[in-house]
This record gives sequence, C-alpha cells and structure tokens, in this order.
Amino acid sequence: MTIKRIISVVWWVLCLTIVLGCGESSTNSPQPVLTYRQSGCLDGTEVNYRSAHGQQDPYIIAVESGGCLDSLTGTFADSSGPGGTVRFAVSHDTVFVYHDSAFYNCCPKFAYQVEHSGDTLDFIEADTASTGCFCMCYFNLRTSAAGVAPGTYTARLWTEDREFLLGEAEITVLGAGTVWFETRCDTLLVHHHPRNANCGSVFVFDYDQTGRVLTFTEIDTSSAMLRCMCDFELTAQVAGLADGQYTVYLRDAGNAHGFNGIVDSLIAEATVNISCP
Repeated sequence: MTIKRIISVVWWVLCLTIVLGCGESSTNSPQPVLTYRQSGCLDGTEVNYRSAHGQQDPYIIAVESGGCLDSLTGTFADSSGPGGTVRFAVSHDTVFVYHDSAFYNCCPKFAYQVEHSGDTLDFIEADTASTGCFCMCYFNLRTSAAGVAPGTYTARLWTEDREFLLGEAEITVLGAGTVWFETRCDTLLVHHHPRNANCGSVFVFDYDQTGRVLTFTEIDTSSAMLRCMCDFELTAQVAGLADGQYTVYLRDAGNAHGFNGIVDSLIAEATVNISCP
C-alpha cells in the first residue's frame, strides 16, 4: 500500500469517528443529576417556622393502641369516664397525646379528631365500634397532630361529644424548621434546617421532574427507632437544569398517610429562575 493510499484510509477513519461522535453528543442531551447530604444530630434549639401555604389546620397523623392490658370480663362502662393518665408532648410542629390505662370496652375501634380555636387545641377521643364485647379492659393510647402553628396553647383531651375532660396542659409549639431554595447557575439547592426526627434517621431524597415542576421528597430509610429525637441539617441539589422558571415542591414521605386517609405532605414550595450566563 502506497503512502498516499494509507493517508487516504486514515483520513476517512478520522472523518467517520468525528461524525459518529458529534452525532452521539447531539442526540443525547444531559439529564439533571441529584445529590444530597445529611448532617447528624445538632445541638441548636432555635427554630424558625415557614409553612407551605400559610397557616393550616392541624391534622391527625397517627393513632396507636397498646391493646388490652388487662381484661375485666362481665363489667360495664363506669359513668365517670375512661379515666387513666394523660400526657402531652411537642416536637416542632407536632403535638403528641398519650392516654395511659384508658378503660374502654375490650373490642374498641379508636378514632381521634383535633379542633383548633385560638390558643386552644382540643383532641377528641372516641370508640367508634358499632358493636361491643361483654368485657372491659385497659389500653395505652397515643395520637399526634402535625401542622400546628408556632405559639402557646391549652391542649385538652376529651371523650366523644366532649362528655368528659380527660386531661389538659399548656404547651409551646416552636414550628417545623426553615426551608429555603438557592440557585447557582444550572444548579438548584434545597435546604431544610433544622429537620427534627428520630435520632436513628437516615435521610435520602427522591426527585421527580415533570416539565417545569420539580418535586423533592425527604425519605427516612432507617428502621432504627431510638428513644430520642434530634435536629438534622438536610440539603439536596440537582444540577444540569435548563434555563427557565420552575415550580419547586419539598415533600415528606413520612406524612403521606394519616388515620383519615391521605394528608398533605407538602413542607414548602417556591418559584425559582434558573439562568446560566
């Protein structure tokens, strides 16, 4: 093969390589890339509240019953009410209500409501079972309400139709933490500081983009439930966004379902502009 022939072959190979390479880069546009990080338990206690839609009504997110602690076959309900010990606790925007040794029919179906009026939070505890059993027993009950705005409240626990006042206390609600959004060229950062959660929590983020709507979802992947709560710093970012205006949502996977069905899991939302010089 002559030198001229060799040069000709090499030239055609180079041309083919360039054409294929250019074709590949032009047809596969880069996709946004999600990254996130979590800082461990913090010592800070100051919390600033920012709701997603302004003030909203508190909603029940959990109802738990410890089951029959002791059966008393053949007895009937006492007219003085279920009795027991009532305690209240607060974790940022969530109020927990504990009713220990509550005396009810041994075949109950417990349901709760929460009503907010001014500086009062009224929890209503009811046995909604249509039929009962011929026995009574003790239960350890717990419920919780999220979305409580910051402030000082009188929290009260009542039986159905407010027939009996089971317990009351003054509580202070700090709020759910601060969420803010930051843009850096083609990158959007979502900050949630502090995020109050179980001390054993390990957070990851899910991300979805539908047109100009971006949704970040906080997910606690840990199965370890330690006997403590603490604050975390969470940050997620997505890089490689095209220029333009976007609606951004931050959601919590843990509050996706409540006792009465699906509840709003939205933590915060914003409109942001992505622009790269």
